[in-house]
Amino acid sequence: MKKWIKGLTVLCATTILYTGCGTSKEDALLEKTQKVYENVDGAYNSVKKYANDIYNGCKAYVLQGENLTVEDFLDETNITEDEMLDAMKAYFVEKFGEDQAEELIRSADDDEYTSLVLLRSFSGMLGPAGMGIIIENVYSARGTTEDIQDKLDTAKNTLKEIDSDYEYYASLKDYYTTVSSYYDFCEHLTGTFEQMQDTITEYENDIRKDTNDLKLAIDE
Repeated sequence: MKKWIKGLTVLCATTILYTGCGTSKEDALLEKTQKVYENVDGAYNSVKKYANDIYNGCKAYVLQGENLTVEDFLDETNITEDEMLDAMKAYFVEKFGEDQAEELIRSADDDEYTSLVLLRSFSGMLGPAGMGIIIENVYSARGTTEDIQDKLDTAKNTLKEIDSDYEYYASLKDYYTTVSSYYDFCEHLTGTFEQMQDTITEYENDIRKDTNDLKLAIDE
């Protein structure tokens, strides 16, 4: 009888230990899944705002052309006039060097119209792509692009710790890949305004597909 009780006790202890380990492993996997999802999702939320500002800034130029005003541009984007000026100055310095950039900025110096003169010069040189460059420089100066990259790097490194045969691995990887590509598109604009519009729509549609299953996993 004592032997039977002792054997039962060992069996129960083994079962509890095994079940506990299984639960612990599942919890760790879910934690990693959530970590990848939250970092990619955080990056996506910033990339979406980034892409919207680029698109709307370019749209303002396409609609107004050489008649584009500072108010038109700022109304369409989520940036300030000071940020816009700093972004244009940063481009001039990078493109022409410090001395030439300072000379160009001084030639546009007017208490009332400096922003307008520089914006017209900028758009005259670069067209709608120039509006995208302004947004890129603003988001870089804010530290937003660095934060996006940090989140994507964290997601990528955590994804490497998840087995590829895991149920949600493919969806996680697809979400990461799509958002990473979306961000790269914002950082290296190419094509026409119409192509930009189509590309943004495609990314948004792909992301909706990628996140359908993942939201179920995270909510479980």
